[in-house]
Amino acid sequence: MSKKADLKHIRERLAALAGTRTRVILVCNRKSTGYKRVEKEVVTTLREFILQQKGITFLRFDVESPTLEENAKRLANLIGDGDVVLVAGGDGTAGIGVNGIMQSGKDAKFYVIPYGNFNDIIQILRSNSGKKVFPIEALIDGKHFRYALAYFTVGMMAESTKIFDDEKVRRKLRKSKFNLIFSLKTLLMWFFVNRKKDYITIDGQKYSDILVVNGKNVARLMKGGEYYLGETFLYTEQRLNNFFAMVFFMLQAMFSGIPGRKLKEKTIHFEEKQRIFIQSEGEYKDLVVQEISFLKSKKSIEIL
Repeated sequence: MSKKADLKHIRERLAALAGTRTRVILVCNRKSTGYKRVEKEVVTTLREFILQQKGITFLRFDVESPTLEENAKRLANLIGDGDVVLVAGGDGTAGIGVNGIMQSGKDAKFYVIPYGNFNDIIQILRSNSGKKVFPIEALIDGKHFRYALAYFTVGMMAESTKIFDDEKVRRKLRKSKFNLIFSLKTLLMWFFVNRKKDYITIDGQKYSDILVVNGKNVARLMKGGEYYLGETFLYTEQRLNNFFAMVFFMLQAMFSGIPGRKLKEKTIHFEEKQRIFIQSEGEYKDLVVQEISFLKSKKSIEIL
């Protein structure tokens, strides 16, 4: 399914809402690598279509803060019951939409027009129109941190995402037509430099990564599952800072699926505070923590 098919789906679903009092909030990120295409291919045409539908109002929300949390808080204050939240961008921008809806406590529908490098969230949405999906919630030291619809990772994979903040990398992504290939190549080069680090110590055992998977894919290539429809997620702790271990894990994840346990919740308590990198769908944080918890949310999001 292509972006054109996604836009067609959105138009059909919005046309069915004509005559109702519905607000459509389009979330855009001017700093994203695909923003110029978003403005040309989505914003103008979608706004014109929406304004032709009786009873439907068009609102635009522009990402302003560099942090997901601040943007999600602003968006949450805007969302009302019955709204449709559309995101034109990558998984990071889509995460703002997910967190905005969840924090608002309102019943709003959600969809994404994908313009990112991996586009994992749209893989959940395309085959589940009209269904309700349940994100994972992460807590840091007992306090809410963030929601994720597709996945969280802690450790080496999470730290690797910071490479996409580099302006040279972002410039190449803006110019490249093969963003997925370039992104994977960039991550592989980063891995060879940083793979020998020890990231996480749990009960005396050292790991490079924790993966908490809710969606069909992680970084496009690794297979997850349809955990977003139920009350469990996939959890695994891995030592991937060895080349052969990484290759074996990647082959297994790509062809058989990510190995792990199905859990409803998981708490990781460190004997001493640890510096960790944690990310959801490419948006990372560098934190010092004593405890991390993951649990399935009881609140759902309805897919447009």
